[in-house]
Amino acid sequence: MSASDQIELLGVEYPGGSMQAQPKRLFDPQRDESLQSFVKQAAGEIEKASIEHVLRECSSNQSKAAGILQMTRKTLAKKIQEYHIPR
Repeated sequence: MSASDQIELLGVEYPGGSMQAQPKRLFDPQRDESLQSFVKQAAGEIEKASIEHVLRECSSNQSKAAGILQMTRKTLAKKIQEYHIPR
């Protein structure tokens, strides 16, 4: 039995004669902005949690924490202020 026979037996007809699978759109252009906002917020929360964890592990030694986090001490101090992390 050929594929066309199977389609006929199932009673499926397609007026164009052939079908192509179209990938489902994952992102709606109207929602892209809210998605970007969500991703940015989530990344910020992960970064804040990472900084807090490393600071605890380093007994709040910012120079050591900055080295582990692969950023300058100045950048770490700026992020501590940005995320309102207690010193």
